[in-house]
Amino acid sequence: ARQAILLRRERNVLAFPEYSRGNKPLDDDTVQLVVQFYLQDGISRVSSNTKDVLKIKNELVPVRFMEMSIQEALRKFYNEYPNVKVGKSMFYCLKPRQVKISSPHETCICQTHENMSLLLHALNNYLQKKSSVDNRLSNITVSNLIDLMVCNIPAEDCFLGACDQCNDRSPSLTLKGHFNTIDEDDKWSWSSWKTSNRKVDFNQIRGTITSLLNEIDEKWTIFLLHSYS
Repeated sequence: ARQAILLRRERNVLAFPEYSRGNKPLDDDTVQLVVQFYLQDGISRVSSNTKDVLKIKNELVPVRFMEMSIQEALRKFYNEYPNVKVGKSMFYCLKPRQVKISSPHETCICQTHENMSLLLHALNNYLQKKSSVDNRLSNITVSNLIDLMVCNIPAEDCFLGACDQCNDRSPSLTLKGHFNTIDEDDKWSWSSWKTSNRKVDFNQIRGTITSLLNEIDEKWTIFLLHSYS
């Protein structure tokens, strides 16, 4: 636990010490190699939004977005450094805080990602119309919802729904806890792609905010797994 804290403070990465799971701890050179690998152009890129920054160690650091999935990045890492031994869970946990999973609009147009993006877009529109005062999360994105739903030091199990610490979290309860302005009986509209008889249709839906939140819950498990793999 102490080494995990040091990694987070000194190198701004999310990690747990491998030796706590019965394995040999990673040396500093390997940790730094993985961190710098994440920060390479081609693996991640700087956000085009100049306001997209994080405050790390009292410095504003530009947010970067992954240009591929974690699994694809790990395969590329293995190809470039075949003699370096890093497990999948540790590779994910060494991802620097400023490196985020890319938004679905930028890297993935699959139905799974697009539907989650559409649902959150509708929720953001509702929240903006409801109130401009409740701004603890002024705009909920796929990336920061993932951050809220998994552990502070996430492992592979967090994305597989097998983590004892975070697998009982639901997006609806998390969102309601952050936005006091949500009225579950309010009526709202949202969009969704649906496949029927091998045909994909773009549907407009109107219902209560409860129905919107329930749909986010229903799609979350598959979405979270898909965003990791």
